[in-house]
Amino acid sequence: MICSIFDINIYVTISIVAIFSLITGGSIVAHYLKNPEKLEKLIALISKFLRFICKTTEYTYVKYDIQSRVNGFVADLSKKVPHIIPTRVKLEWIDENVKPEQFINSGQLVMRMHKSTNHNKNVVNATFTFVSFSLLRKAKNYIAKYQKNAIDLFVSFKILEHSKYELIDEFVQEYLNAGLDNEKIADFYDRFFDIDKAGLYFPVFITEMTFLGEKVFGKKRENERVFEEVKKMVNFLYYYANRRLNQDTISEYNGEYCKFAIRIIGKRMKIDTEGKKVYINNIKKIPKSIETIYLIGDEQNTEFIDSVVKSCNGELGFDIFTKHLYKAIGKDRDGNEIELKSCLVVLRNKKISVYHKN
Repeated sequence: MICSIFDINIYVTISIVAIFSLITGGSIVAHYLKNPEKLEKLIALISKFLRFICKTTEYTYVKYDIQSRVNGFVADLSKKVPHIIPTRVKLEWIDENVKPEQFINSGQLVMRMHKSTNHNKNVVNATFTFVSFSLLRKAKNYIAKYQKNAIDLFVSFKILEHSKYELIDEFVQEYLNAGLDNEKIADFYDRFFDIDKAGLYFPVFITEMTFLGEKVFGKKRENERVFEEVKKMVNFLYYYANRRLNQDTISEYNGEYCKFAIRIIGKRMKIDTEGKKVYINNIKKIPKSIETIYLIGDEQNTEFIDSVVKSCNGELGFDIFTKHLYKAIGKDRDGNEIELKSCLVVLRNKKISVYHKN
C-alpha cells in the first residue's frame, strides 16, 4: 500500500504541476512545456527522496535523472548550434533476458537498458551511448574511427563534468582510460579542451561537423582525404584558440569540404578611430569560396557587431545563422589566461556546395 501511495511517476508529477499552475496563472505549465528537460529534473528530484520510502521509485529516479542530464545538454547545445538535429533521449527499462538496443523513434533516441543497482554506471553508460549513437550521426559516417572516439569521449565528459566525483570516476574507469591509450585519440581529445576553453568547440567545430555531415558525394569518396580535412580543421582551431591578444594568425580555413573564416570585431581603438568601415571592408575581402563566417567580439560591443553585419550582409550573400553570448578563456600578450565575455554571430553563405562529384 505504501508503494501505491508513494511511487510517484510522471503523470502524478504533471498533475501536481497543473494544480500549482492554476494558482500561478498557468506560468508553471508553460515553463515546463517549453523546457521539458526541467520537468524531468523535477521528477528525478522528487523520486530521489521517495526512493527511501518505496524502492520501486529508484528506477523512476534513475530514468529521469539520466534523461534530464542528457536532454538538458541537448537543449543548451541547440542554442549554440541550431542546425544540429536536437535528438532527445527516452530511457526504457527491460528484463535481463531482452537484448538492449537503441533506435530513433519520433525524433528521439530510445535507449532500452537493463536495470542495474549501480546508478553511476547507468548514468555513464546512457550518456556515452547517447553521444556515440546520436550526436553528429551523419558526419560520423565520413570521419576516422579515432576522430569519432575522441569526439564521443570529450562530449560525454562535458555532459558529466559538473557531476559528483563518483560519476566522473566511473566514466574514467569505464571509457576514458581505455580510449586515451590510443595516441591519436588522446591527441585529439587534449586539443578539444583548448578549443573549448576559447569558446570554439561547440559553436564552431560542432557546427562545421554538422555541415560536413550534410555533404553529398556523387562517387565513392576517398576517406583519407576527409580524415585529413578534419585533422587539419582541429589543428587550425587549436592554434587559433591558443593565439595571444592582438597576435596575427591565419583566420581562414579554406579546405576541400570545410570552408570558414573567423573575424574579431570590436577592438576599442579601431571602433573609436575608424568605426565600421574597416571591419566592413575586411569582411568583404573574405574569399567567395568561404561558406561560413564566425564574427567574434566583446559582449559590450554587441550592438556595434550587429551594425557591421547589417551594413554589409546584403552585399555578402550570407544569412545570419545564429547569434549568442558566451564566456571563454583567452590569452593576453604575455600568454596569461584571461576571462572573456564574448558575442558570436554566425553567417552562412546562401549558395552552399553540398554535392561533390569527385
